[in-house]
Amino acid sequence: MNRQAPLSLFNPPTYPFYVFSETIDEAEFLLDQVPPPSSDEDPMVTKLRTKLSDLLGELRKGAEGTLQ
Repeated sequence: MNRQAPLSLFNPPTYPFYVFSETIDEAEFLLDQVPPPSSDEDPMVTKLRTKLSDLLGELRKGAEGTLQ
């Protein structure tokens, strides 16, 4: 039997994709989930890939131990 805990602030639902990323690892994971670029892909996928790449770049710029 698979029992699930009731939803609360301390037990939020999980989804296959997060809407917002807060860490470099999360951003890299999300970017890895986007299929490789192709000539016939949906423009929304291209936009998502670009946004995730930009997010990853911004997170890396502000990371500890990076040279600026």
